[in-house]
Amino acid sequence: MQLNTDLAANFICWLYRNAIVSSGSQASKVLTGVTSTLVNFNVIWFRTRYVRELINGFIRLRPPIRKHKRPWSIYHNQLLYKYIFIPNKSDFFTLCLCSMILLSYGGLLRPSEVAKRQFSPTLLRNQIIFHPSFNKPTELILILFCSKTNKINKEERIIIPCICHTKLAHTWGPCPVHHMKYYVSIRDKSFHKNGPLFPKNKGKRKGQPITYYVLAKFLKSTIVTFNCKLNLFLNPNHYTPHVIRIGSTTDLVRHGYAAHYIQNRGRWLSQMWKSIYINLTWDDISLISGKSISYLISEVSHT
Repeated sequence: MQLNTDLAANFICWLYRNAIVSSGSQASKVLTGVTSTLVNFNVIWFRTRYVRELINGFIRLRPPIRKHKRPWSIYHNQLLYKYIFIPNKSDFFTLCLCSMILLSYGGLLRPSEVAKRQFSPTLLRNQIIFHPSFNKPTELILILFCSKTNKINKEERIIIPCICHTKLAHTWGPCPVHHMKYYVSIRDKSFHKNGPLFPKNKGKRKGQPITYYVLAKFLKSTIVTFNCKLNLFLNPNHYTPHVIRIGSTTDLVRHGYAAHYIQNRGRWLSQMWKSIYINLTWDDISLISGKSISYLISEVSHT
């Protein structure tokens, strides 16, 4: 049987219908494998409207897959500082990973914007600016050229404010701006200012950016440490790098920030973030903070 584009399209749709592949990226990889033996075959057709609508139809017919995720809250940041950062302050690798978490939390960043993934751009040191000066910063400006909502390489500036002199200073934990100031002062002593913002400092890949999978592994080990220190029973598998963005959004809502302000900072194009990033379970936050679930829910403002 001769392989052609129609047969390949039917094959991918069959895989989707039988739940063998579950995402567009997986389907794209399968297509590449199926059509790799063809001569002069262009797989761009996969992105055509015909195949895309078929795949979206299969997605809508399937029951939604609910992943168990717990938000990374202000209380997690406080424990991170107390049990991970301070005891290992002299270890650059630990400092680097803690800085990635606090920067992501302060800027509502996506994991691929701070940690290197296969097709994500590397975050460089010269993409962060301390304003008005490095010695006395009041805010941190992060410059992104490519993101999920910005794929045209247009400069996008994310402003992370200092919280040292606000009402959040006593509850929000470490200030992301001043922590990044400390981190950058240590980093610049060993690495070039045009290199990755979060580089590896050991091994064969020294100087290369820290990957998403390293950050994911660090988060799970951090939860295990919390369990040992506080005799908790948190599930490390419920914590992926994306929970940092979820938790930061939830905490902004809990502190009464307006919906349009949160949506602008999170760079969402629709209102779906309200149901995805706020409707969460509060079990882990209640255990860590010592507050009841009913009290935590009562803090959530109507946005």
